[in-house]
Amino acid sequence: MFLMCTTFAQDKTQNNPVTSKIYYYTFSGNLSSSTLESMQAEILKMQFVTEAKIEYKAEKGIGRIRILADEQYINQDSDFEFNIYNVKQLLIRNNATPNEYKWELRSK
Repeated sequence: MFLMCTTFAQDKTQNNPVTSKIYYYTFSGNLSSSTLESMQAEILKMQFVTEAKIEYKAEKGIGRIRILADEQYINQDSDFEFNIYNVKQLLIRNNATPNEYKWELRSK
């Protein structure tokens, strides 16, 4: 019985490979360094996020968020993709204007 359960778990992982994606989100607004640090920490807590970096040019009031997410479909009742909407809401809550986002597959 134990052997059969272990095999099933391994098959499930093999049938549901991890997809690594890089998300970029540009924004504008006047943000303090403490706000940027707080935002980065919050992004790192989001589901599937493995890395997050915020680049910000204070003199121009523009920035870009770079997020690395390792996504995996687990079952029908769970999410399997990073939700960029959460980042948009985070920007709005911190008085920044979300601009454009794009994503690309990360090659390993």
